[in-house]
Amino acid sequence: MRKYFSLIKRVICPPTKKDLHGFEYTVKELVGICENIQKNPIEHGKPLNPEILDYKRSGTVFILGSGPSINEITDQEWRHIAELDSMGFNFWVIHSFVPTFYIFQGCSESMMNSFKGEGEKYKDVPFMVRGSSFSKGLIDFSDDRLSSVTNNPVFYIREYPISSRCSIEIDLLLRYVDALGLLTHGMISGFVPKWRGTLGLLISLCYQMGYKKIVLCGMDMHKADHFWDYRYYKKFRKKYNLPREGASNITSFTDKIHSPTTVPRYVRHLRDWMADKAGVEIFVINKGTILFPEIRKYEI
Repeated sequence: MRKYFSLIKRVICPPTKKDLHGFEYTVKELVGICENIQKNPIEHGKPLNPEILDYKRSGTVFILGSGPSINEITDQEWRHIAELDSMGFNFWVIHSFVPTFYIFQGCSESMMNSFKGEGEKYKDVPFMVRGSSFSKGLIDFSDDRLSSVTNNPVFYIREYPISSRCSIEIDLLLRYVDALGLLTHGMISGFVPKWRGTLGLLISLCYQMGYKKIVLCGMDMHKADHFWDYRYYKKFRKKYNLPREGASNITSFTDKIHSPTTVPRYVRHLRDWMADKAGVEIFVINKGTILFPEIRKYEI
């Protein structure tokens, strides 16, 4: 495995120190994940594999984010979403809508306590575990706060992370991960590319799972507030000590000084690349996002 990643580093010739950091970060994270798997065999679940497709019900998937535009989704739209596939992640567990899949990353006290209070409704939902918590072996399914979901099917996502500082041209990066076999439509590979943030990872995941339409919900990126910052969720905010408005570093998604390859730019390039390669379409559920109008609104 080390020899393989060493080869990747030699093949890529980054033009700047910033880009060199990006690829060193990627290789370091990958090696960490692989070494952790060897040291700590997975006891509850298995690495992501084609079995996840057994739970797929449709050719359209809705990725459910935490932006306040979630509160603008109409009852009619929720009924439509319920008929198709959806993915929630992290603090989505406090929302009343239960998705087809759930992506679990954090193991903070507020995250774990949210599951203790709300997890019962997730007892039949497939889990996909991702992020540094996985690579460092920090996910503990023996914690009694996860007792309601201990019998859930669990799959571990091995991320292929592109650093948020990386400024290599996106189309070159797309050709690169495609050549590694990590972006083939309808094929679950050993790793899932993550483009600067969670949204980029989930788009890649949905592409590997073979979805033809990917609809982004609550991916606002205007300011650092969440759907739970509003009156209806006051009891949840207090009970589970949810992140307050401003707790999220929204500039990490859109700051061009941090890197010219912002999250919205990645999304636009992924939209064009996936449409050209496999006829996949990417939409937003409503206009309350920085991605609109460059990403089209989904129509029921």
